[in-house]
Amino acid sequence: MSLKALLNKIVSGAGGDGSDSANMDDKNVMEATWDGYARCNAAFYIATEGKPLDEEFQWDMEKFFSQGREELLGILRRFGFSPESLGDSRVVEIGCGIGRQTHALAELASSVVACDISEEMLRQAKEHLAGIDNVEFFKSSGSDLAPVESNSVDLVYSFVVFQHITDKELTRSYFAEASRVLKLGARFLFQVKDLGGASKSPDVWHGSDISEKDIRGWSADLGFRIDHMFGHKTHYLWACLTKV
Repeated sequence: MSLKALLNKIVSGAGGDGSDSANMDDKNVMEATWDGYARCNAAFYIATEGKPLDEEFQWDMEKFFSQGREELLGILRRFGFSPESLGDSRVVEIGCGIGRQTHALAELASSVVACDISEEMLRQAKEHLAGIDNVEFFKSSGSDLAPVESNSVDLVYSFVVFQHITDKELTRSYFAEASRVLKLGARFLFQVKDLGGASKSPDVWHGSDISEKDIRGWSADLGFRIDHMFGHKTHYLWACLTKV
């Protein structure tokens, strides 16, 4: 079976070895899928540039990383972060992939802790960021930040990650973990997909939707103040929360 055929089976909810999909929980499916995407064409599946999945292309890797840096800087500026404001910060990135924005975060922050559910994504990230000594990588379980100490982080950041999580309760777990690891007064900056879709989906690529109502409820429960939120009912609902 080809890798793409295996991926299609995983995404459609069937184990590639012929086993019943019920034997694979959400985290296992997400891990297997992203490991497969990484082996197939990691850069494309991280940034498709709006192209259909069956028309994958090969990125120029210098452009891939430079564009990631510009995207990050634009996002930070929109939420009032200056490049200098992160100088003494410890940042956690949820869903780092092969380090497209991790590299830029490392240029701005004192230290970066970057995680991903895919071991293969992490392997490639370590290759791309070899020689950068203020980045620490770890493999996430798909719902927590267990290696990160409580009350030790100045910013938790995530972009185009939660939209691929198959169950919104797993995303809520990341919100709870963000609250745990952040210092009082520190911020959680993230993007989710809010298109009115399912809260649970077997399709890793399209994932589950998170609504404005979800964010408001979770923030109240987990000790966050909502400072900014925009992009309601779009693919890019952004929010910046402060731990209070």
